[in-house]
Amino acid sequence: MWELICHHTYKWGGRPVDISRYDNSAEISGRFFLKDGIAPGSGAWRFVTPTSHVRVFPGRAWNPLVAIKVELTVRKTEPSTNSQTLIEGDNSFGVFVNAQKLFGYFFGKSIYPGMNSDGLNTYQDGIDFPGYRIPFGKWVVLTFVHDGFSQMRLYADGIPVTVPRAVLAGIPPVGPKGISIGNGLDGGAPFGGDIDEVKVWRVDPYANIRQFIARPADKATMKCWERFSASVNKALAKYPDCAIKLDIDFAAILERLARAIVAKGPETQQRFFHVQQEFDRLWRVGHIGGPEMAKLFADWIAWLRLVGISIETDPDLRAFQSSTCLKLLLGEIEKFDCDPKFTALLKLIGKALGQSTAHSTAV
Repeated sequence: MWELICHHTYKWGGRPVDISRYDNSAEISGRFFLKDGIAPGSGAWRFVTPTSHVRVFPGRAWNPLVAIKVELTVRKTEPSTNSQTLIEGDNSFGVFVNAQKLFGYFFGKSIYPGMNSDGLNTYQDGIDFPGYRIPFGKWVVLTFVHDGFSQMRLYADGIPVTVPRAVLAGIPPVGPKGISIGNGLDGGAPFGGDIDEVKVWRVDPYANIRQFIARPADKATMKCWERFSASVNKALAKYPDCAIKLDIDFAAILERLARAIVAKGPETQQRFFHVQQEFDRLWRVGHIGGPEMAKLFADWIAWLRLVGISIETDPDLRAFQSSTCLKLLLGEIEKFDCDPKFTALLKLIGKALGQSTAHSTAV
């Protein structure tokens, strides 16, 4: 799920070197270099002036994000009652300290009416009262995690220091100002201490593609998919407005259903994750249309109906299936019948939904 998109280390004479595969460009201003950070020779920066910062320029690594995990190795050395920024992504996400309390936030739909951002902190959302405080003079690894659709949380040295907080939206991409480390994007909020290392992960946007190609398939099947993909691309090019609309509508339906599922509580969440893991396992070994997969879907659809979620009668999904745009695209796409295992998978999903409908009618 996670893809490392930035890994700053300052051990090479203090240069802001990103050793992730994205090699993000950055600049440093107004800082004091320490040769020894959390370990001898590890390097760290002390942010000592109102303009001190490490600025990471925006790029493809930061768009899209959706989910994010930020890990910072820091040591607080200066007391302050003001807000002190550890990291800030333009109109995207941030982590900061205020009076030793730790905060994490993101821009997006909030649980509070009228707000355009949401977050949590170790005072209001702390596991223990009065909540975690960042210690003085001690190195600590601070982590902010937003899983993309269900919850966010803060950690210190790998231990949760807040309860999970529900979220209503994913993380938006970073804006044109980029990312500031050790200070706010506009200055004036320097972190009163040292930063040794910064790591940022996002949800892997290519995870579904990697999963798809992980399935064992012969050359004839792959050629089949190449022809089908070319047919789909041609149809999308012919109706570009429909392609955009269907992409937006389908993503919204999936997100809403996922949120509805995780809102049903920990047992449903655990079953959801189990279905995902089991589907991935069966896919990777090529058992995609057999009895194991059939049972997996039948049990899952039955459970969803038990907790009050009916996918087959979902009004938005029905509207999507009967939309003019989808009919136009399907009319241009060649018939797909050269991958019998995948065809069997589609049939068993349809059967599971049909059984659920029959069960609902019988009840």
